[in-house]
Amino acid sequence: MKRYTELSGKYLSRRLRRTFYTLLGVALAVAFITAIMITFESIETSEIRALEESVGAYHGKVEKATDSEILDLSAHVLTKGLGIQKIAGSIDFPEEKASLLIEEADGLTLHLRGKRVTEGRLPERPGEIAVDSFAAKLLGISSKIGKRVSLNINGNERVFEVVGIISTARQESSLSRAFVSVSAQEFSAIASKSEVAKNVYFTVDAENKMLRIAAQKVASDLELTDRARYNGSLIYHLETLSPVNWPAVVLGLLVAVASMVSIYNTVHISVLERIREFGLLRAAGATPAQIRKVVLRESILVSVLGI
Repeated sequence: MKRYTELSGKYLSRRLRRTFYTLLGVALAVAFITAIMITFESIETSEIRALEESVGAYHGKVEKATDSEILDLSAHVLTKGLGIQKIAGSIDFPEEKASLLIEEADGLTLHLRGKRVTEGRLPERPGEIAVDSFAAKLLGISSKIGKRVSLNINGNERVFEVVGIISTARQESSLSRAFVSVSAQEFSAIASKSEVAKNVYFTVDAENKMLRIAAQKVASDLELTDRARYNGSLIYHLETLSPVNWPAVVLGLLVAVASMVSIYNTVHISVLERIREFGLLRAAGATPAQIRKVVLRESILVSVLGI
């Protein structure tokens, strides 16, 4: 043995049971702190996801946009994501005081509106259709794929096969609006006989505190303020989020302090039990600083191995 610090490894290997329990305490402390951080992060993420499914994931919306306006929106420096909803024609249900709108929309557009395909897929060919749960209720069919439904669109009776079921956004059902999605080819045929309205949903690349200002700037720069709408519920929730998850930090600190106290007590007891050994080391010429290094090295070894 060339150095006094080598005693640390020899002592730990000689007291395997105590070393094991100390390592276990450190490992559990690290695991608890990690679990707390992950749990609170998951809760925050799930809250945001639930809100997005309720009111949509978009930050801003431009109604009845032209093709040139859509190009300008997609090219704006603050625009992060963009989805286009095309609507051509509708079917009224007077008794239910509701309307069924014929649309073409991709997966991103559905996501920005707080919707998703819950079963099946989006239409890809003529004669295929995807319905949201509210539309299925209006049409008197079950929310299952494979069903056939007849729709009178612009005076033409058509039979479609349901290939997808789409969730219903709360904001759309509250307006008594149901949607059925058709393929791009089918939509082109319908659009040739009716007026097409294009609604653009977009997100902005900005910090949470600046989302509202950034979305308003996009609309202002392109002179679309009169037709722009903003997702106030989502933006407000994101604005109020703290960049630091304080509950997780506080709990993590409590666990860390409790763990350090426990480890300190273990090391302290170990030191008290070894006073005689330290006395022999002093008699052999070891200085107090060298003995402190031995104890410190043991603590560092246990902490590193535990982590």
